Amino acid sequence: MSENVAWEYIQHLRTSNAAPTKATSFVQSLRFGHYILQIDGAEACILSRRIIGSAELQLAMKSATKQARPLTVAEVRKLHAVTND
Repeated sequence: MSENVAWEYIQHLRTSNAAPTKATSFVQSLRFGHYILQIDGAEACILSRRIIGSAELQLAMKSATKQARPLTVAEVRKLHAVTND
């Protein structure tokens, strides 16, 4: 694993308009690779401020999550009744 190659990949994600969470997921996989799999060079990648910073900036571009409204008590009871049959 090379910090320069990882940086190029992070930049590719930015320029190709990849999903905003993709770079952060990549950084998380680098951490897994370092701490669990002990991949050579992964530590330099997870300590790189330019990789971490760019991933965080890309994540900041993610739009807010739009959650559905909470279910009412009557709707939950209906779901329970349907799944029990």
